[in-house]
Parts: sequence; C-alpha cells; structure tokens
Amino acid sequence: MQNKNINLDLEMVRTIKMLAQSYEEISVIKIQKVRDSVLATHNFLAKLSEVFFDVKSSYKDEIEKMLLKSKKHKNVSLPSLMNRNKQGRVAVFLSSNSKLYGTIINNVFDLFWQDITKNDGEYIVVGKYGKELMEGHDHKVKYTYFDLPDNLTTIEQLKELANYLTKFEKVDVYYGKFENMINQIPVFINISGEQLLETTAQVEHKTYFGFEPNLEDVLTFFENQVFSSLLSQTVHEAELARYASRVREMEGALVNINIAETNLNIKARKYKLSNDNRKLIENLAGISLWEQNK
Repeated sequence: MQNKNINLDLEMVRTIKMLAQSYEEISVIKIQKVRDSVLATHNFLAKLSEVFFDVKSSYKDEIEKMLLKSKKHKNVSLPSLMNRNKQGRVAVFLSSNSKLYGTIINNVFDLFWQDITKNDGEYIVVGKYGKELMEGHDHKVKYTYFDLPDNLTTIEQLKELANYLTKFEKVDVYYGKFENMINQIPVFINISGEQLLETTAQVEHKTYFGFEPNLEDVLTFFENQVFSSLLSQTVHEAELARYASRVREMEGALVNINIAETNLNIKARKYKLSNDNRKLIENLAGISLWEQNK
C-alpha cells in the first residue's frame, strides 16, 4: 500500500513538473515574440508622451488667452475648443484573465489600492483576476470592468477600452513593468498627456510649438491616434512583465518539484530495499524451517 502511494505521488509530481516546464517554455516564446517590439518602441512612445503633454499644455494656454480676449472684447467668440468637455480622472488596473503569473499582479493591485485610498476619480479594472481581487477585498469600491485577452494581438481589441478612456481628462494606468528577466515592478503612468508619471516621480515639460493647420486638429489627432498607441504599448509592456514573472515563478516551482521528486525517489528506493530485505529474511526463514523438518 505504501509503495502504491509513493508511485501515485511520483506520478502527480512528474505531471506537475511537465506542466511547469510547458508553462515556462511557452512564456519564453511569448517573451521573445513581444520583447523586441516593446523595447524598441518604448523610448519613442515615452518621448511622444512628452510631446502630448506639451500639446495639451499649449491647448490650455490658448484657452486662457481666448478667455482674456473675450473679457476685453465682448464681440470675440471662442472656437470649438471650449466645447471639449471631459470628465476628471480615471485610474486603470491592468491585471490578467488567468493566474500563475507570480506576484506581479498582486503587487500592481497593492499599488492601485493605494491610489483608491488617496485619490478621487473613477476606477477601471481590466482582467478577470483583477476583478477577483477587487471583489475579494474587505472594502468595496465601485469600478468599471473590461475584459481583454492576455495575449493582445491587435489594437482593434483595445478599441472599446480606448474609446471609453478618451472621455477622461486624465488617465493613469497601473501595470507591471518589465525591467529584465529578474525584475518586474509595479508602476503607474499617465497616458493622457495631462502630466507625466513614472512610478512616484513627476516631471514637468514646457516646450512651445507652432501648430498646423491648427491646435484643435493636432490635439484631436493626439487623442484619437497617439493615445491608442500609448495604451497599446502599456498593455504590451504589462504582458511582457507577466510572462517574465511567470518564468521566474515556474523556475522556483521546478526547484521545489525536483526536490520533491528526489525525496520520493529516495523513499521508493528505501521501500524497495526494505521490501527486498523482508523477502530475503522470509526466504531464509523458510529454508531454516525446511532444514529442521528434514
């Protein structure tokens, strides 16, 4: 019976080992697929985000100038820039649909929850696991849920979320950032051009531009096109961090699995040796009795 239990445990451990190896190999393939494109565009989009911030700053300056003119000259009419009514701030938590991504999702959630306790605004949760974390928290918070595939392939899959976010003046996204295969850190970044954020650091930029054909058209372009690109880049960076975190988790799991497999093999050998010794003793005892009865 004991030997049967050991064999069952060995079979289970080897199955788990095979699954862990498969998860690790798939994650490595995913990392190789998205890493180059994410890292190649990261610096470009970071600079583009700075320009977005400057464009919105220029927009506000233009509005202030027009307001001053309208007060001095009552016949001055304000253009459609004044009709760009937007809601306040929204914080977005990028999680995942599945688990086994190590601790990165939980770490991002902790950072996101700090935002909830300190700031006002609306909240959005992306991914089933994030929804599970929100629902499992003792303190209930109203939020909007969006579902996205863990393997984002096209910007079209982001369309519904992107369209919803464009109605907010300020959009802060909380996600796991890939630094390297060892480190993945929880961060938040502003992707709406309202202000630039990198973890807890805030940087102000003020560059003046000339705009053709006009400032409103340039701002509309940024909000419709660049905003979606910044959101897509952030989602892909979160995906990259998740898979890197999974590789780390599977590496740690495989170490423990190998230890468990070794211990079970030792137990199996000890049991076999003990069983062989018992049979040998029984055989010797049988021979002894047979000799006595001759």
